[in-house]
Amino acid sequence: MAPLDPVNFIGKAKSVPLLLQFATNDKFIAKNKAGLFANSASEPKELRWYEAEHELNTQAVTERITWLETQLKLAVPSTGN
Repeated sequence: MAPLDPVNFIGKAKSVPLLLQFATNDKFIAKNKAGLFANSASEPKELRWYEAEHELNTQAVTERITWLETQLKLAVPSTGN
């Protein structure tokens, strides 16, 4: 599987904003592997860790949505009454 390892490709995303989210208790992605991946990514990047399992928690999902809205310059729909 080594040729398919994402660490071999993340550095090719030049000048593309990246949000890297990792879980502290991930049983599939070791912390050192996540660190290697993050270090291989080009700037601009944001690295965030969450106290969670492999399936990230609600905080991570909320932050991902907010980050995407900002990057894509999306207007958040009004809940106005």
